[in-house]
Amino acid sequence: MTRNVLSPFCATYLAVGGVSPFATVHDWVGQFLAAKTKAPGADTLGVEWLGAYIQCGHHKIDLHRFQVFLQDRVQNMWLRINQEVLYGIDIHALGIELDLSPQPVDYSKIGNGPFSQGWDILIDSGDSIRLQKALASTKDSFLKSPIDVEKAAVWLKSIHMVWQELFCLIHVLGSPFPQVFTEKLELLYSSSARRGDFFLVDGTLAIVNSYEGDRHSLIGEYKKRLRLLPHQLSVALMVMLRLIRPVELSVVLATSDMLEDKEKLLWNYRHVLYVSHGSRWHMDMVSGIWKDWIMRGMGVYLKIGQYRTLCKAWRAKYKTGDTIGWLGKIADAQAGHSQSVSQKHYGRLDGIGGLDTAKALVQKELCLNWHKWLGF
Repeated sequence: MTRNVLSPFCATYLAVGGVSPFATVHDWVGQFLAAKTKAPGADTLGVEWLGAYIQCGHHKIDLHRFQVFLQDRVQNMWLRINQEVLYGIDIHALGIELDLSPQPVDYSKIGNGPFSQGWDILIDSGDSIRLQKALASTKDSFLKSPIDVEKAAVWLKSIHMVWQELFCLIHVLGSPFPQVFTEKLELLYSSSARRGDFFLVDGTLAIVNSYEGDRHSLIGEYKKRLRLLPHQLSVALMVMLRLIRPVELSVVLATSDMLEDKEKLLWNYRHVLYVSHGSRWHMDMVSGIWKDWIMRGMGVYLKIGQYRTLCKAWRAKYKTGDTIGWLGKIADAQAGHSQSVSQKHYGRLDGIGGLDTAKALVQKELCLNWHKWLGF
């Protein structure tokens, strides 16, 4: 009886395109949200191009200086990794090869991802074991029994400094549409109860994450977006997560006084991207990291919202990827179906986080052109 009553009611009054009070309210809310997203926010800045410079609010930014700064930060990050984290050890001499070619990953198994294949033991792989032994054999190594707590603290600080650099570089280089910091702090590098956020695509790493759409509060809408990382950052992440993270975890467990919630600590290190000294990163920390970093790069402090405005201006001046989108629409029309049907049912790229084919290709192309424009 319930089915006989509810089914006709839903079919008549709850259909989005139907003429009913519910459809009218749905349309009103949609228009309101669209207008809201177009309205200027508190951090909106006027942008004007002045040759090689860009006037962003009251700030005059030298774009060439910023491009050189990015290259310099990547080089300095690798210098710190090689000298202060790896202690000059040549990982290739240890027989360690970091394979970035796409491989099938069973994301239904907890702990799996591009960087690890399960976490049954603390030292995740033979590669990590070889690296730990090599680190222990270096002169004045802190890993010799008993562990030298002071030297270990210096090593953990160097790792934290590398992650600070990676945080900002991923934020800038991942896409011309940077994530908000709260989304970045939730990134998982291996699968947990939900799918992980990192995937191998064409010899480099991609981040595919879900976020709440404009109509999430109304219809529970989630959207996906892809951010492709330059090869230099992908290799750095492989080193820091595949090789260093398991050794780092064993050192933290041996030296930390914060082991009241050991299970939480283990979960963070095995899944969460941004973790240091036994704790997950928080907003106050990353805001301070970003402020110092962007000041050095641009000579001015731009809040994250203001930097996003600047990125939109860059994209408006250097449009990329539009051809792919238009060709996709034409091809779908020729095939006799809509683009949404095509993306959901035909040729989905399930290896890239289940992202629809057309959207994945366009977002990938945007990222590649963004890397090229910034000199990567």
